[in-house]
Amino acid sequence: MPQGLSTYVNGVRFNEPFGYCGNWDLVPQNAIDTMALHPGSNPVYGLNTLGGAIAVRTKTGFSAPKHQFEAYGGSWDRHSEELTSGWNNGEFGYFIDLHHFDENGWRAFSPSKADQVFGTLSWRGDKGSLDLTLAATDNNLKGNGAIPVQLQQLNRKSVFTHPDQTVNRMFFSELEGSYSLSDDIELSGNAYFR
Repeated sequence: MPQGLSTYVNGVRFNEPFGYCGNWDLVPQNAIDTMALHPGSNPVYGLNTLGGAIAVRTKTGFSAPKHQFEAYGGSWDRHSEELTSGWNNGEFGYFIDLHHFDENGWRAFSPSKADQVFGTLSWRGDKGSLDLTLAATDNNLKGNGAIPVQLQQLNRKSVFTHPDQTVNRMFFSELEGSYSLSDDIELSGNAYFR
């Protein structure tokens, strides 16, 4: 059940409050560094994590120090452009991902677009670290649902009801830090606004 699966991004609960859905269009794919699935028996992620928890870590200038540009296009005026850049000098670093996606869709009344910006400023010291993450999205996705067979036989591009539209707009900021008191003890915490 989706209600039993928690999603965390950099330690911040990312499920939507209604239905515990995870809107994956809010996080650019190229900004994801690692993902781990933890069992529901792990109490760290809360009592309502019956099916488990997906813990996502995003990239920083220390985990992804490279520059990349990717573009593609296809049928129905589909095109996507994404610029990714990461850098560090051993103490300070940055990571940024800019992504734009747009298409008209193969059915009537089904254009979609997604604009995503994600960035992290990082500091690494001998005993501590700080990461400031900022992200914003403005997405308008249309995925019109099933149609009766009789209508499909008349025109495969037809839609029965429209718009079946998902509009997601988000601003996200997080400050995450850690400090080693000794070889065995580390303090860590985060503060966020979404």
